[in-house]
Amino acid sequence: MIVFARRARLSLPHEGLAPGRDRGCQVADTPGNHVTPALVDRYTSRCTMLTVKDRGRGHVSGDSQGAVACREDGRAANAAGRGGGLRFGLLGAVRAWRGGDAVPLGTPQQRLVLAVLVLAEGRTVGRERLIRALWEESPPVTAVRTLQTYVSQLRRLFGAETVRWVGDGYAMPAHPTDLAEFRALCASGRRAEALDLWQGDALLGLTGRWAEAERARITGLVENTVEAHLEQRLHDGDAAGAGTELAALCAERPLHERLHGLLMRALYAQGRQARAIEVYTALRQRLDEELGVRPTAELASLYRRIISGQEPGARPAPVPENGGPHPGELPRQDGEEPEEGDEGDDAGGEGAAGTAAAPPAQLPADVHHFTGRDEIVRDLTAAATPGSTASAVALAGLGGVGKTALAVHVAHRVRHHYPDGQLFVDLRGAGSEPVPPGTALYAFLRALGAAASAVPEATPDRAAAFRSLLAGRRVLIVLDNARDFAQIRPLLPGAPGCAVIVTSRSWLGGFADGRTHALSAMDPRESLALFARIAGERRTRAERAEAAAIVELCGHLPLAVRIAASRLCSRPRWPLERLRHRLADERGRLAQLRLGDLSVESVFALSHDRLDRVDPARSRAFRLLSLLDGETFTLAAATAVLALPADETEEICEGLVDGSLLSSPEPGRYRYHDLMRDFARQRCAERESAGERDEALERLLDLWVATARGLDRFLYPGDSVPDGLAPTVHPLFRPQDVDTAVDRLLAESDGILRLLRRSLSGSSPSAPVDLVSVAEILTCLEYLTESGGDLVPYRTTVRLLVETAVARGERRAEGWARYLLGYAHYRRGELDAALGEFLLAWNASGESGDAVTLGRTLNRLGITARTAGRPEESVPYFQASLAIWYERGDRFPQGSTLGNLARSLLDLGRTEEAVAAARENVRIKEGLEGAGGEGTTATARYLLGLVLTGAGRPQEATGQLQAALEMFRARRLRLWQEATRLRLAQAQLALGRTDVARVLAGRCREAFRRWGEEPFAEQADAVLRSAEQGCSAVVATG
Repeated sequence: MIVFARRARLSLPHEGLAPGRDRGCQVADTPGNHVTPALVDRYTSRCTMLTVKDRGRGHVSGDSQGAVACREDGRAANAAGRGGGLRFGLLGAVRAWRGGDAVPLGTPQQRLVLAVLVLAEGRTVGRERLIRALWEESPPVTAVRTLQTYVSQLRRLFGAETVRWVGDGYAMPAHPTDLAEFRALCASGRRAEALDLWQGDALLGLTGRWAEAERARITGLVENTVEAHLEQRLHDGDAAGAGTELAALCAERPLHERLHGLLMRALYAQGRQARAIEVYTALRQRLDEELGVRPTAELASLYRRIISGQEPGARPAPVPENGGPHPGELPRQDGEEPEEGDEGDDAGGEGAAGTAAAPPAQLPADVHHFTGRDEIVRDLTAAATPGSTASAVALAGLGGVGKTALAVHVAHRVRHHYPDGQLFVDLRGAGSEPVPPGTALYAFLRALGAAASAVPEATPDRAAAFRSLLAGRRVLIVLDNARDFAQIRPLLPGAPGCAVIVTSRSWLGGFADGRTHALSAMDPRESLALFARIAGERRTRAERAEAAAIVELCGHLPLAVRIAASRLCSRPRWPLERLRHRLADERGRLAQLRLGDLSVESVFALSHDRLDRVDPARSRAFRLLSLLDGETFTLAAATAVLALPADETEEICEGLVDGSLLSSPEPGRYRYHDLMRDFARQRCAERESAGERDEALERLLDLWVATARGLDRFLYPGDSVPDGLAPTVHPLFRPQDVDTAVDRLLAESDGILRLLRRSLSGSSPSAPVDLVSVAEILTCLEYLTESGGDLVPYRTTVRLLVETAVARGERRAEGWARYLLGYAHYRRGELDAALGEFLLAWNASGESGDAVTLGRTLNRLGITARTAGRPEESVPYFQASLAIWYERGDRFPQGSTLGNLARSLLDLGRTEEAVAAARENVRIKEGLEGAGGEGTTATARYLLGLVLTGAGRPQEATGQLQAALEMFRARRLRLWQEATRLRLAQAQLALGRTDVARVLAGRCREAFRRWGEEPFAEQADAVLRSAEQGCSAVVATG
């Protein structure tokens, strides 16, 4: 099936007909770190107000931001004037000059359109992207017209040819900008001059997600430049001047590891070794207390070079023993063994079982803000306590879930049981260079007192020596970040009395059942408590709803929650709503979850990059599967996306589960953590071509069409089938029974609706989706609205389909979409809105020759008129609909329309005609049941029972309604079940059985109110009032 139409075939209503693809708005530089505007302002106000003479050396010559602004205006004006052309400013407020004269740019919205086009640097920007940048997910109905107005104003300001319509978007030729000059100056090493261009907030005055994301990118570029400039000053010998600036910057960013590393180097170069060590010690403590992490290996290596006097620069005296590493920190934490002749090679030591060494105490500090995990803490503590049957326990889970913090916390709880020492090693299993077992054994043997000369060369011999040293001792061993069981096997003790706690991102298959614990994200209560401990209890209580939303957007991942809360700690005046708003944009969420050198993205990247090296096919699958929406996805959906056999797809998905990149809540279903999906989509956009992504989504949509079409044929056999539907590549879904059909529909509906919304909004895929296929899928999903499902996502998707069809001028799709939207309004009791949509659907389907949608729409018009109290107006609609069904020979809609006509005839007092029409509906549907359509008479019997009650024959009505109720229960249509109970209550009331009527009406009234079905709830209230009064008169059937 061709799900995506080619753009060249579309008849676009605006701006021309050139074919092409939307390349989007791209920015070449995407620096990883971000700074606050205050930080950059502070830096630039101190060290970038430079004279021409001093710029190359980075010396301060003034302290006036106004001077910089004037100098920038003059520089821009002169640059523009030299060529007589245009120049734009982005490093501050959005500005423009022509021939040296400033150009007024109008409203902030118009400036935003200009900024998007300028940053595209000559590339075409799709109209939908511009609309999203302006209004995000809530564009007005006049969005296209308003955008055209902004473009017209820009053309008036800069010339008719400046902004051109290309394909389905706009393009503006690349012009000189201060951002481009900034990059050029940085590339040529003139960073001080580049920083002179910075004016504070980039894109000042522009709001919204697009502006926030671009501002973060540009600010990150400036931060990188600030750091590189200071590093160059250190290299040039200006340690004192650079150190002053670095001290101020580190005060602004107390957890930024690279800045602290530069400050340590500056202090060391000035001969202030003790102060450099204090900086590292304080940073290490803050990282531990606030984030539960250790400094990076690079920073730890710098620290070791400083304490040993081996860092290039000043040569102070070696640090005395009491100024060395804190207890438990190995001098060579990177796992490297000393080379021959090193001072640490204690050739004259005590031998393999030396007794002079104190028991090792290598555990990192316990996390100060450790929160939650009560049950698993109890389980692990019991398992790690002497006497337990399990001497080794493991924690497996995705990066950032808190495995290390939990392992260290439990280790501190039980360490008093292990007086002979506690060993700890980071095995770096998620990285590209995991620590070899032999290297870890060398460090352990030395920590236990073995002389370097006594440590064997071969790993098996070292393992044997390690087990010998542990014999008779009680030692706790924590093996953090293991790659697999093969890496840790030599590190396990061979005798009782010792305990081992292992953490890994992969499931370790070498442990017996029950000894590996899967660690998932925290529950909402625990993650909110963690957030409050870091961000502040009072602040969290004051904005509890915003705090709860923030931890939800963090996916309750401990690392993400810690970073988000710590960001707020350094921004005490920020309302929590500001961070919540930034995190709400999934496209920029990972960029917000970064604090200095620590980020959720970098933690996830370790797992992805390792998988990329060892299994490229599975790594590609990890990226492509992120195109699937919904909380979970099925094996069938994954098979369609990957275009692989089902057994091969299952093997790949299970491998991703073993590596903690996916989870599997039940057999055949898989789930990404929310942030992991964001990461996978980001990598997918970077690594997979637009064509590959389109093809994957085309296969997926084809599967949904085949599924919807098969379900529709099964649930409504004999129903009319629209003409001209394209065949599907996937075979139609053929369920074995109603339960299978409904389970499939409910299981897939969330993911289907999310995918359709993304496709219709233009965010994915890049080629336009076939709207008739979308309408067919949504028609099948109408079943959800009758089973008590959430109407909001469905209605939002249908409305988006209407808007897209109108924008493209596709009348057939518009008619079908308006028919669906009209029914969604009808279900909410919005009868005027429903009537308006049905009338528009009538026009569109009539013009396009879509007889099926026209017949359905006329039937719905009749229902709406009758519900509005105008049964006389409804009859002609039903008759016109019947004429279409008789001409086509479509039996199912014939019966349905006759049943609806029966209700109008009853309202008009034409009782016998009403009963006859309702009985004919049952007869037709029973004939279809004989053809294999189990349960299709349910609504027919419901309508007949309703009509019989109104005709004064409640006893006969009761039998029909009870049969209908059983059928609706079998088809799991909750709304129809309660509606049938309401009709039974009315029949029982007419029979004088007021107690039975009261019970039935009370039950269904609660359900109707829970689902927002107020018209039904009011009818149930009427039955209850009549039952209380002992009245047996027939209540209006509505």
